[in-house]
This record gives sequence, structure tokens and C-alpha cells, in this order.
Amino acid sequence: MKGWALVEYGGEWEDSWERIIKVYLKKEKAEQVMQITKNRIDEREEEYAKCMRCEMDLKPYLIENYEDFVQFKEKSLERCPRAKFVWRLRSDGHEAVCKNEIGDYYYDISGCLLREVKVDIEQ
Repeated sequence: MKGWALVEYGGEWEDSWERIIKVYLKKEKAEQVMQITKNRIDEREEEYAKCMRCEMDLKPYLIENYEDFVQFKEKSLERCPRAKFVWRLRSDGHEAVCKNEIGDYYYDISGCLLREVKVDIEQ
């Protein structure tokens, strides 16, 4: 019997990866779930773009002391209502970090696809 595997993928070259999320027996259901997954990936990419613009425009990495951080935090909320900056300890001091930061985009999901697979069902 054949089925349809929903596969997520990401990375590039030697760091590329794939993983099967779920296998469906009906292609229509697999396509429906794949569209929902693609929409979530698109939303995540939009959020990542917003966070990158915030990083470039506000330049939180230039803040050197807590007093400047307090002023920065107030300004950041005017620019981005999602901003949740905290004053975090590093090995060589402190830094302003947004808790909404998306993370390492390189290893995030790039997309999804359907792949026809053989399914063995024991009766």
C-alpha cells in the first residue's frame, strides 16, 4: 500500500537535513496538513525578518551599561510591541537580549514536501 510522508527539510550542503513528520494514507489529508505547515513556516520567516530589522535598527549590541539599557528598553517597545529585552550576563559583561529572538535561522525548517512511500500494514 502506498502512503504520503510529510517531510520537513532545512540547512544547506553538508549541513542539510530531512525528517519525516508523519505518514498519511490519503493524499488529500497529507496535502492539507502540508499547506498548514507551509503557512507556519512562512509566518516564522516573517517573524525572523522583523527580528532582524529590529536588531539592525535598534542595535542592542551597542548598549554598555544598565542605565542605557533601561532607556533602550522603553524605546524598543515603541518600535516593536513584541520586544522583551532583558539584561543578560555574559562571560565578559552584560548584553541586551530579546526573548523573542528567533534563534539560529540557518538550522530552522526551510520547507516541507510530500514524498510517496510504501506503507506496510499488518492485519
